[in-house]
Amino acid sequence: MQSKDILIAGWEETFDKEGWYPPLRAALNGVDDKHSLWQAPGKAAHTIAQLVDHLLYYKKRFLYRLERKAWPFTINTNDESFSSTSDGSPGNWEKTVDELASVHKQIQEKMIDLTDTDLDLKLPETAVGGQILTLIMHDAYHTGQIVFIRKLYGSWPAIRET
Repeated sequence: MQSKDILIAGWEETFDKEGWYPPLRAALNGVDDKHSLWQAPGKAAHTIAQLVDHLLYYKKRFLYRLERKAWPFTINTNDESFSSTSDGSPGNWEKTVDELASVHKQIQEKMIDLTDTDLDLKLPETAVGGQILTLIMHDAYHTGQIVFIRKLYGSWPAIRET
């Protein structure tokens, strides 16, 4: 397998395809507005909505980089990327999840056209291939958190059919 093929396989597996762990789409399946805002006890605990907004922030930033567009949003710390736009109103959560899926797909479509030279291109300081790998691991990490939150909430099945 070529580097690009490995990255595309990882990109698909962390979001859509079942592998050794549930993909992000499966982890979000069945989460409603109310559940997306539930927070486990503790100051460091995030809601599922906050985690999704955090993932969306970094995916959108990467998509802008791939498109050679200036990123219009600035945050001072990583913690600011967890600011949820979800307010529990009907449809707001679904819109956010749909946007996450759309941005993920747009990046995947751009990945298909990348060459090995493109993977080595630094945008702005880190190579594109390295950024894709980081986003794959980032998705996997936060998917695990989402599954754990769902277990704490009681909405993750004891036996999951894939």
